[in-house]
Amino acid sequence: MKTRYIVSLIGLAVLFAVFLASLAWGPLGSYTWLSSAMQGTAVFVALTASVIALHASDRKLRYAKGTITVSLDPDERRVHKKSQIHRSIENGFASHPDTFTDDRVQFHIRNNSGFTLRDPTLTFRLPLDRQHPHRHTDGNWVVTFNSNLYNSQEDLRILQFGDTAVISNRNLPYWNKDEHFTIWIRMVLDYPNEEPFDISVSLNSENAEGTTVSVPVDQARLRSE
Repeated sequence: MKTRYIVSLIGLAVLFAVFLASLAWGPLGSYTWLSSAMQGTAVFVALTASVIALHASDRKLRYAKGTITVSLDPDERRVHKKSQIHRSIENGFASHPDTFTDDRVQFHIRNNSGFTLRDPTLTFRLPLDRQHPHRHTDGNWVVTFNSNLYNSQEDLRILQFGDTAVISNRNLPYWNKDEHFTIWIRMVLDYPNEEPFDISVSLNSENAEGTTVSVPVDQARLRSE
C-alpha cells in the first residue's frame, strides 16, 4: 500500500479515537451517546472504505518502452542525379548537390516494457529536408519517406509540422514482451549536410503510457559498421 494511503488510514483512526474519547465525557448509555457513537462509526467505516477503494484503483502506471538501435542496409543505397529528377518534383531538390544518395535506415526495436503491449503505435518525427524522390506504380513522382511502416508506399501518409514530417501507424494487435522487429525508413543522409541528426520515436499502446526517445542517426558511424 502506498504511503499516502497508510497515512490517511492512520489519520482516520486517530480522529476516530479522539471522537470516541470525546463521547466518553458524555452520559454513557444515553440515547444521544449511542446515536452519536453509531453515526461516528458509520462515517469512519465509510471513509475507511473510500481510502481502500482509492488504493485499489490507483494502480502503478505502466509505460510502453523499447530499446532502439540503428543500422543501414548496404544493399539499398541509391544514387540520384539532379539532372535525372522528374520535373514535377525538381523544385524539392533545387538546393541539393548534383549527385546525392538515399539509404534505408533500419530501426531495430525491442519491446522491453516488461509486458505485452496491446495495439501498439509507432510514430517517427523526421527532418523534412531528408525526403527522397520516389516514383509510384502509376508513374507519378513524389517527394517522400518510403517505409515498411505501411503495407504499401501508396498508403503512406505524412503529416507536416514546420520542418518536421510525422509518420505513424498501428500495424500489430499486440507486441509481445522482448519481441523484436525492424522498421526501415528511406531518407537522404548527405543533405543538407553529413552531420549527425536526431529522429524522435514515440511508442504508445492501449494498455500503457506512451514514451518518446531521441535516436541519433550518424551516417559516418553507420557506414563504418
